[in-house]
Amino acid sequence: VARDEQEHGLRMHLNLGHTFAHGIENSLGYGRLLHGEAVVLGLLAAVELSWRMAPKRANALARYRETIGRVMRRIPYRRIDVDAVLRSMQMDKKRAGAAVRFVVLDKPGRVKVVSGVRRELVISALESALNEYGSIGGRHAAYSHC
Repeated sequence: VARDEQEHGLRMHLNLGHTFAHGIENSLGYGRLLHGEAVVLGLLAAVELSWRMAPKRANALARYRETIGRVMRRIPYRRIDVDAVLRSMQMDKKRAGAAVRFVVLDKPGRVKVVSGVRRELVISALESALNEYGSIGGRHAAYSHC
């Protein structure tokens, strides 16, 4: 952290899942989920986005999904609107100009920062993560998408 106080390089790697998590927190209103709970949901969305960007990663990233799933069972259910999350992510302070930046897994144990990700990939990853949250998290029907 001391080597990269402004989060321009190495420190950004600590933000795996945080772009989604901050969008989730902001869309719900702060305090509806703990920051760590939102980060767990964001981690799953980041893993989903990682393999959507490079489908060959699916098998290599399966253990991440399993681990996140075990933790996600303990997160209380909150209804999360995909469109509200997407709007909140557009306001993220870590975006690169107009493009939202994501930290994704390049391979297990190695991350990279990307921007300019196709919107449909982001939506698909977020919907998948929230569907899983709804099926194994606090209750059913995790998201609404208008």
